Amino acid sequence: RVSEHFYTRRATGRSKQADADRGLVLFGEQEGRIARANIGRDPLYLFAALQRHLGYPSVPKSVVNDDNERLPKALEVRLQKIEQKLKILEMETKGGLDLSRFYKPGETPESC
Repeated sequence: RVSEHFYTRRATGRSKQADADRGLVLFGEQEGRIARANIGRDPLYLFAALQRHLGYPSVPKSVVNDDNERLPKALEVRLQKIEQKLKILEMETKGGLDLSRFYKPGETPESC
């Protein structure tokens, strides 16, 4: 599972074994040179070089669902509700809770 470039380089010393192993070649000599030049780099550089020099198709990019628009709005509304509840609890513990502001206009606690 190596390139033809590897076997071509090895063939100078042992040509019989290189010819026997040629059935396992996955890539040509040019692909092997490009792969060797990109050892240790990001694989996207390898694919970009193969596309640029040898006409390989471009690598398909994954589609990312961008939920960043909806999520912060929903979280903001939820956070505001939690803050409101926390303020009410703090007012209740301090004894400064005025329930009259929660009644409908014209309604009194006795009518409920």
